Amino acid sequence: MEFNISKEQKAEIAALDEQIAAAREDFGKYEAQVIEKSKKLNDSNYVDELARQIKEALIAIDDDQPGAREKLAELKAERTVLDDLPALIDGYEQKAAAANAKAKSAEHQKNKIIASVLLAEADKLGGEYLAAAQIVAEKFRELMAISTLLSQPGHGQGFCPAGVHAAFNIPVFSLPSHAGQQSPPGGSDWRIAKDIQANAGGLLAADADQAERALEMAISS
Repeated sequence: MEFNISKEQKAEIAALDEQIAAAREDFGKYEAQVIEKSKKLNDSNYVDELARQIKEALIAIDDDQPGAREKLAELKAERTVLDDLPALIDGYEQKAAAANAKAKSAEHQKNKIIASVLLAEADKLGGEYLAAAQIVAEKFRELMAISTLLSQPGHGQGFCPAGVHAAFNIPVFSLPSHAGQQSPPGGSDWRIAKDIQANAGGLLAADADQAERALEMAISS
């Protein structure tokens, strides 16, 4: 089977693949930041040690130790960063969620294009399938007609088991090319096959009569 993909569809798929790759890369980057910052925020040893150092710096200032104020300023700046971590993590989580949503949206668009390509091919095959099914149904009836003639006294024995017509069935699909072919409507059986099942006696008898006339003509010609 061959799938017909237009140049425009190929270009659109390529562009969407680039969007997906870029969004996934962004997601990984932001997710890594969330993990790193969360690990620092939840490190009780780090938090306790920072608090201890701030207390020590305050005592050093009270004792007028050189450089104590500068040290305290550094520690408070580090404490500010720590206090801002929840908001920073939340920001990275939002960016990660947005990147993930962008990737999913692009994937959805790509899948829609692919689905349209697949459905178009399926519908084309569906038309070919029904054409082949029509031939199968016709040949089935012809074979059954000959089998009926062979089953008549003096002609031998038919080559089909009795009641085979009841098992004759060809499924159809929910495709545009199969619209109106279901029996009953919305079902999965082909209406022509169902007609053969439902009217087998009359149809096959008529087919056998036709076959007998054709045989007689062939003999007399």
